[in-house]
Amino acid sequence: MARAAARLGENFRPPPGGFVERRAHQVLGEAVDLLRRISRDGLLNAIADGTFGVTRRPPTAAGASTASSGGAGGYWNPAIEFLEAGPVADQDREGAS
Repeated sequence: MARAAARLGENFRPPPGGFVERRAHQVLGEAVDLLRRISRDGLLNAIADGTFGVTRRPPTAAGASTASSGGAGGYWNPAIEFLEAGPVADQDREGAS
């Protein structure tokens, strides 16, 4: 049975303006909106809001606020400094390579 249907997808072409195309545009639009919101509000705030899962972790929670300062028993997370610095301009990235 699997062999009989193995090549079925080769000829599948959803009609223009049909469900598949409309759904693809909707999902893409929602993804772009989400990325714009994360860019505007910051990744740490998106994590705090539970954007990526059920668990929320405010930036001021134990461990998060002390991570960049080396507090909490000497724990240091360099990613916090990178995330708090904000986006890097394209020209800055090109100059670094």
